[in-house]
Amino acid sequence: MLKGQDEHKKYRKKYFIKSFPPNHNPLIGMLKDDTLCNIRNGLCTLRELTEAPDFAMTENAIDGYHLLMTCMVDAINFELYNRK
Repeated sequence: MLKGQDEHKKYRKKYFIKSFPPNHNPLIGMLKDDTLCNIRNGLCTLRELTEAPDFAMTENAIDGYHLLMTCMVDAINFELYNRK
C-alpha cells in the first residue's frame, strides 16, 4: 500500500453546505433507459424484501428502505425534468 493511501480525505465544512447536482444519484445512468432499468431493479428488490414471509423491519432496515425509495423518486424526477 502506498503512503497516505489508507488515510481518509478530510472535507471542509463548506463542502457539505453546497447542494449536489441533480444527477448526484447512484441510480441515474448514462442513458434514460439505464436509469429506468436501475429504478425497476430497486422496485423489485423492495418487493422481494417485503414479500418474504419472515421479514421484519429493523430501524436500520427502515432507513435503508427510505433511502432507496428517495433515490428512486429523485432519479425519476431527474429523468422527467433535468435530462436534456
